[in-house]
Amino acid sequence: MSLMPYEVKEEGRKYTRLKHTKDEEITLRTKGLIPVVSSNVSGIARNENVLVVRFHGGATYGYPSSGELFNEMLKSPSKGKFVWRELRRKRVPYYRMGAVNLLDDVESKDMMHPTLETQVFIDTMIAIPDIMTMDLIVGLTLASVILNDGRQAENGR
Repeated sequence: MSLMPYEVKEEGRKYTRLKHTKDEEITLRTKGLIPVVSSNVSGIARNENVLVVRFHGGATYGYPSSGELFNEMLKSPSKGKFVWRELRRKRVPYYRMGAVNLLDDVESKDMMHPTLETQVFIDTMIAIPDIMTMDLIVGLTLASVILNDGRQAENGR
């Protein structure tokens, strides 16, 4: 059994992309993700109108009301640039779904993880009334994250 994605080196590319082994592809597919070759993104999926993105390292995010971007992202020659151009820069609302871990995953390439410069509480990204119009499970997950972030903010004052 082969483990860990392997590097795909190509002329003219700034970053080395990673391709999953056959075993990893099978694992990702059983979890509903389509494996992709990218330096940052590991797999993508569409769950109704939610675009799901898994980064190398396992962090997985849902982008409500962005499911229509699935085919465009799948066809994109650079999945990482797509995330930056179509999701991050446009401040598309998102929520962390947790992690889809592989047996021997690579170091995290989580582009969505907040840094000191970009840290924003999720409640500034998605208004509470908007959550109520989302899928029940998505809405409850977001409400829970917002409530917990608010408690952490109060305790930090």
